[in-house]
Amino acid sequence: MPETAQINNTAITETVVKTLKERLLSKKITSSVTFMGEAITINKLSVGEIISVQESASEIPQLPEIEAGKEGEIRTADANKEGLMQGLETTRRVVRLGCPDLASFTDAEFSSLPLDELLKLGTDIMTFSGVLTTAGKTEGK
Repeated sequence: MPETAQINNTAITETVVKTLKERLLSKKITSSVTFMGEAITINKLSVGEIISVQESASEIPQLPEIEAGKEGEIRTADANKEGLMQGLETTRRVVRLGCPDLASFTDAEFSSLPLDELLKLGTDIMTFSGVLTTAGKTEGK
């Protein structure tokens, strides 16, 4: 009879672990932030989502640093536009992944939003997810 009890305990433990695993894998950690004067909910990004964002961000072309006063070192409008477009694509990706309220926005709808507000929201999501730090301190410390 003790073997049966042990088997039953093992079965119960496996069921509890499976349930905990399912709960953890489906759980979203959320926070409320202000976007354009409205309170919205953001999600903490998963490791996989962060890696995906970082991979897409690594495709952004690096623009050369410019020192003031040097002749012939002027960024072209095309280079600035390409860098901005890639940066916006990464920001849209972060916002779609991290903000359920804006996940269905089209690129055109994102383009109608103020740039500084959109960039701040993307930064809020990345900071909440532990990727960025604020004032030299790691999130949560």
